[in-house]
Amino acid sequence: MGAATSISPITEQCGVRGGAAGTPTKVVDLSGSGGTPECLAVDGAGNLYIADSANSQVLKESPSGSGYAQTVVANLASNRLYSSGGVAVDQFGNVYIADTDNGRILKETVSGSGYVQSVVPTSSLDQPYAVAVDTSGNVYVTDTTTGC
Repeated sequence: MGAATSISPITEQCGVRGGAAGTPTKVVDLSGSGGTPECLAVDGAGNLYIADSANSQVLKESPSGSGYAQTVVANLASNRLYSSGGVAVDQFGNVYIADTDNGRILKETVSGSGYVQSVVPTSSLDQPYAVAVDTSGNVYVTDTTTGC
């Protein structure tokens, strides 16, 4: 894996910016919805996943022409997601979400044009905040109140 040649600013108040070679471009503006981008993940195809905790949702921004196409991966209305803290994507496109206020990790598996949700089994979580997944499929979680 090569080293990064430049770093672009990615987050801004109520929005997300990204870009190559230090030239940031606006990907999404969450200011109209009162959104709060908490965490970002990028998959191998260049799709950007945004955990928006204020709106209890995870968005997928896919490159499309000169802009991005937005898909809702999970939200409060359809998935009972409450305060998304962190997001990670594995090599198969499965999306892992730290559902902070529900004390669980969700796994969203791509199925057709949408996702099928399952809960990752854990011994005990109180308020999981960050989540990561490695190439072997191991899921790592930080829990803000139990100290794990």
